[in-house]
Amino acid sequence: MNFKDNFGKISKSIGDKASFAAKKSSELFEVTKINMAIDSEKEKVIEIEEKIGHLVYTAYKEKENVDSSVLKLCRKIDEITENIASMTKKLAKIKNSKFCSKCDLELPNDTKYCPNCGKNLD
Repeated sequence: MNFKDNFGKISKSIGDKASFAAKKSSELFEVTKINMAIDSEKEKVIEIEEKIGHLVYTAYKEKENVDSSVLKLCRKIDEITENIASMTKKLAKIKNSKFCSKCDLELPNDTKYCPNCGKNLD
């Protein structure tokens, strides 16, 4: 074989490999793009599920009828919320502070009005 034939084969091989690499790169980009779109759609489902949960819990708090399987979970939320309130009071006592009942801003104990929402704290 002469140099010209070898050079032609090498050039064709490089061209084939470059085309293959470009195709794979394009496929990888498309896979990544689709995976990102799937993740985005899954996030939308999660957001809607959270909104549904909020609506159900709001209905429970407003004394509307909710399914018995949901009722147990709503009561568990109440229990957790009470625990949080208790821990918040303990924290405020230790830190000699208080929390605004409207916006939850932590304030010095002698504060009369919340600077964030304007609530009277007396």
